[in-house]
Amino acid sequence: MKKCIGVLAIALFASACSNGIDGVAVPMSKADQAQYDLEHKFQVVGIDDSELQSNCVALKDIAKDNRISSDELVGMGIGVSLSTDYSWPEDQKKILSIIMMSSYYYCPEYYYMLGK
Repeated sequence: MKKCIGVLAIALFASACSNGIDGVAVPMSKADQAQYDLEHKFQVVGIDDSELQSNCVALKDIAKDNRISSDELVGMGIGVSLSTDYSWPEDQKKILSIIMMSSYYYCPEYYYMLGK
């Protein structure tokens, strides 16, 4: 019985710490989750959902051979820097996180091609 109460207490605590109101979990849309991850995990702001989605077009073009080379990724990073407030190579990690979140949320078939 104590084990069951402990599990219930953990579940209630987790739901109270969620992104909901009054402890009720509210699922986020894909766009909201992508924005949340960019801001809170990578400290990237000012990127809207359409920019994330448009990166999938570029990924599709450069991944025709089912791989993405580091040179192709640099070229894409420079392209992303032209449409954002970030500069390549100074903000390289932030730009790469934008590309990664684009693939993770909108074109997952390219996510594992990005490597580490």
